[in-house]
Amino acid sequence: MTGPAALSTSDMLKSMYGLTPVTLGLDEGEYAWRVELWERQAATQAADPKDLPALIRVLALRAWQAQLVSLADKFRAEGDITVERDIMGRLALVGSWLGEAQGELPTVSARRRRANPSPEIEGWGLK
Repeated sequence: MTGPAALSTSDMLKSMYGLTPVTLGLDEGEYAWRVELWERQAATQAADPKDLPALIRVLALRAWQAQLVSLADKFRAEGDITVERDIMGRLALVGSWLGEAQGELPTVSARRRRANPSPEIEGWGLK
């Protein structure tokens, strides 16, 4: 018996947060492109492959936050305070999920420890 198949990024985001194309106001093609973009960006930023899922979630949740802020601004400008408050509540929830995802990533100081603390630049006579 084999283990369960790994979830695609889209399925992971949908199962964890209910994030779908409709949530971000995108069609299927735009959303697929956005997911691919998050995957590529995470691959360039992650120091360790095991950090990829958390980094992808951070990027997706930041995009969701930006979309919610834009939506809240729209309703605030229209004077619909009730809808704006509802959106701000969702924004707080997405923010808490973002904090959890960011907490799974290594800190900046942990990444610095992997760097060479005493490089040798012999071409210039410096050590």
